[in-house]
Amino acid sequence: PLAFKVIETCFFFIIFLEMLLRIFVSGKAFFVGYEWKWNWFDIIVVATAGIEEVFKLISTGTVRSNLTFLRVMRIIKITRICRIVRVVKIFRELRIMVTSIISTVRTLFWSIVCLFMVMSGVGVYLAIAVSDYQAENGPNPEMVVYFGTLPRTIISLFQATTGGIDWCVIYDILAQVSGLPQFVLLGYISMMVYAIMNILTGICVNTANKTAEDDFEISFHEERSRHDTVTGKLKELLHEGDKESTGTITWAQLDSHLACPEIKYAFKKLDLEPWHLQSFFDVLKAARDDQEPHIGIDNFIRGCMRLRCTVKNIDLIAAGQEQMEAHSKGLSELHKRLDSLCVQL
Repeated sequence: PLAFKVIETCFFFIIFLEMLLRIFVSGKAFFVGYEWKWNWFDIIVVATAGIEEVFKLISTGTVRSNLTFLRVMRIIKITRICRIVRVVKIFRELRIMVTSIISTVRTLFWSIVCLFMVMSGVGVYLAIAVSDYQAENGPNPEMVVYFGTLPRTIISLFQATTGGIDWCVIYDILAQVSGLPQFVLLGYISMMVYAIMNILTGICVNTANKTAEDDFEISFHEERSRHDTVTGKLKELLHEGDKESTGTITWAQLDSHLACPEIKYAFKKLDLEPWHLQSFFDVLKAARDDQEPHIGIDNFIRGCMRLRCTVKNIDLIAAGQEQMEAHSKGLSELHKRLDSLCVQL
């Protein structure tokens, strides 16, 4: 329908404009920066969408019928959903599941190779034993179905391991041959069920856990990077609002700054509400017994970052170190003033 074509074209121009704006803002970092892989992925998606739009304009009649392969390109545009799954926190569990599955593909391949080697070794013996029995006693329809050739024997062993057929069926058929093939089958089933499958499962689980840990580290670094950007912008705004250039801030000054939507939004990005900040200054007031406590802007930002998480030993050590530095700075200023006073006297 024409309406769908118009909507599709509008979406193309929206994602194209969005990519141009990102290139304009990021510059060269868009192509070689921290997220260059995802950025090039977006370029490929937008390029394929653009090619489709161009061919829709120039193709008519029989030419259009020969360009049906372009419809496959629409699938590529759907993959932009991967960026949403990667960025939004609510999809973290889904992202971990998908990345864990992808990371275990290599392990799955070598697991299949290992299983094939074990099943080939056992299958060769069982196929030879069954073929010798049929050579002496004539063909058996059941044996032909399960052990007629080496590939059939391997498939039968695979089915007996994964639940495709009950291993008792194969066991009863081998009872006609001798007890040794039955013993080999029991050893194979025991080894596969209790040893190899558990080992392979453990390897896959270990790989998935490592992927989940890596995802947590990546998410942590990305969140840390975003917070550094926000705190840097917040410091800049607060220093710009410091008209007296004292480098300190009080609650009255901060309260007036919160009227600025940009500053309020920055605190919101740090999960801090105005009442959190007021409580911070109330604690300072109770500790210092000042009418209007003040604090350095940089120290205030670091304190805000500690407000948004659970206090740990490292936070207490850092707070003590900052307090010692503040006391040392105050003492040095006091010594300078005493020295200047002595000189004047």
